[in-house]
Parts: sequence; C-alpha cells; structure tokens
Amino acid sequence: LILPDAFRRRVEEMDEFGVVHEYDDERAGETSHQGPVVVAFPDLMESGDFSGFNVLIHEFAHKLDLGNSLDVDGFPPLPGDIDPREWHRVFMAVWDDLQSRLARGEATPIDDYAATHPGECFAVCCEAFFTAPDLLHDAYPALFDLLGRYFRQQTLARLPPSADHARPEHH
Repeated sequence: LILPDAFRRRVEEMDEFGVVHEYDDERAGETSHQGPVVVAFPDLMESGDFSGFNVLIHEFAHKLDLGNSLDVDGFPPLPGDIDPREWHRVFMAVWDDLQSRLARGEATPIDDYAATHPGECFAVCCEAFFTAPDLLHDAYPALFDLLGRYFRQQTLARLPPSADHARPEHH
C-alpha cells in the first residue's frame, strides 16, 4: 500500500525496569507478519538512487525476515549454502561495530538506525547492499559478500561510474 504521507502508529514499549511507555511514532513504512507492506509516497519518491536509503528495500527486507518467525530478528530463512552460524557471526560483528561506534560518539558507515534492533540492522544493511554497495563493501566486506550470496546479486557491478553519490553523513 502506498499512503500519501508519512503515518503515525501508537507504540507501546517496555523499558528495562518493566515500565510501559506509549508514544506516537511517525513512519515512512512498515510491514507485519501477514499484513501488507505499507510505504509513504514522499519516502518512496526519495528512494531509488545510490544514497543508501530505500524504503521499499527496507520494508521488503523485513518481509523476508518474517519468513521464519512472527517478529523481525535479523535472521531470515537462509538458502542451503549459507551456514546459520556464519550469518550470526557476520551480523553480530556488524552489530557490535555499530554499537561501539555510537558509544564512542563516532559516525557509522551506514544509517545508525541499524543499531536500534537486529531486525533493523538486517533491513538497513539490505538497503545499503542495493543502494550504496561500495560503502557497504568498504565498511563491512564479509557482510557484503554474505548478502551477495543471500540475494545472488553482485550489486557493485551496477554502481554508476561516478565516485560521488551525494550520500548523507550517518551519525
């Protein structure tokens, strides 16, 4: 579904002390286990270049992630030639690097939203794999190779010849 604008969802989250917090969250897209992929038109129109942002890729990555569980967890169903232990090891290295960089106040090589949840890490890395493959390859070569095997794609070959892709800085 394509909505004319960003949309809001009421969110309830429990903190580490067991206190439930409620707030409205503005979203560019979302998906659920058996529900549709929903995206906001303005964010859809900002997708499709080599900036590292693509709401459709992000939401469909969540849909893939939901292929073997009710929640996104960064561990989608894997093809037979990818060992689950390798998947876990490679993604945990990226997760740990993102967490460490943020703890030190450093910029991250990919959107720091990846550091909020393992499922978001997978989705953001998928965005980068398809829309900023050189950046992902340089920052996390093992992950880039793993996603290449997962998607059966060589995204660096599709990168335009220009070295400057006008990417936003990630914090």
